[in-house]
Amino acid sequence: MRLWHQPTWFLWTRWSWDIIGLAIFIVLTVAGFVGLRAWAWSGPLQQLFLGVVIFCWVAIGWLVARMLQIGPGGPIARLRDLVFSFAIAGVLAFSVFFAVESTPVTETVMWRIPIGEGGIAKIEDRALLLPQGMIGFEYLQVDHDLIGYHRVIPIAFLGNERLEVKHSGMEKWFLDNLWKHMYGYSERGLSVRSRVEQFLVIPNQEYEVVDREKQVYFRPAAQ
Repeated sequence: MRLWHQPTWFLWTRWSWDIIGLAIFIVLTVAGFVGLRAWAWSGPLQQLFLGVVIFCWVAIGWLVARMLQIGPGGPIARLRDLVFSFAIAGVLAFSVFFAVESTPVTETVMWRIPIGEGGIAKIEDRALLLPQGMIGFEYLQVDHDLIGYHRVIPIAFLGNERLEVKHSGMEKWFLDNLWKHMYGYSERGLSVRSRVEQFLVIPNQEYEVVDREKQVYFRPAAQ
């Protein structure tokens, strides 16, 4: 029995088709990874869903490659792979949804402020008199939605005067650049906003300035 030898042009066409499909799969994988900011997923529940997402995506890629390959494989087998692909895509969609919804709430305590008798706040080693029991907090909020970057930089505390927060040399240089090139950074997707929040305080209490879910909160410190 004589075996059929595939011509060179057919082999080159098949290899080119496979390379194009692999390149499209890699591009879609990177785009999905960046779009979902998968590197920022944390917590055991999110990591579980991330594993399911990766497994489903690889399985879909394998099935689609089998379905679109040039070579052996009848219409029934290709139809079967198509049905399996749609079923796994449904599992993938639900996994992505639950992974995004199960994002753990994280918070950062940026500052602790004891309030003494007479409404005097202690900021580092300095005293700040608070008129009418109100303290102001001035800060810069820096966000980049594409890469998931978020940072709150304290600038000053406000009372009967403005007490600037002391920054180190490198941090001061970073702040100066943010102020000078704020609009240029905005064109590149980096959002730099100057904000002032005011909070009511009670004497003989200690308070915390908290960054939680890209919002600044002021609350009594846990005893």
